[in-house]
Amino acid sequence: MTAASDARLAAEAAAGGRLAENVMRFGRILRAAGLPVGPADGLAAVEAVEAAGVSNREDVRAALAASFLRKREHRHLFDQAFEAFWRNPRLLERMTKMLLPDIRK
Repeated sequence: MTAASDARLAAEAAAGGRLAENVMRFGRILRAAGLPVGPADGLAAVEAVEAAGVSNREDVRAALAASFLRKREHRHLFDQAFEAFWRNPRLLERMTKMLLPDIRK
């Protein structure tokens, strides 16, 4: 993560609530990508990031990985999602929606 990305994470945390919203959204992206992520994992991830702080990108990554990863095989997908999501959360969300099948009746 660049210094600008670190600053953005810190600014979102200071804005009150945006960090939790983004962590939960990131969890949903991971679940849509096939990782076994549930609501309790999202809550644990928010707590982990709050405890680790947001001033260092690798601390945020480690806190999220500890909360969301169950298998070593999932690490590569997690890392790719982390890079894309924390660069632009809306872009990754739109890309994921394009890849998922449309189940409307």
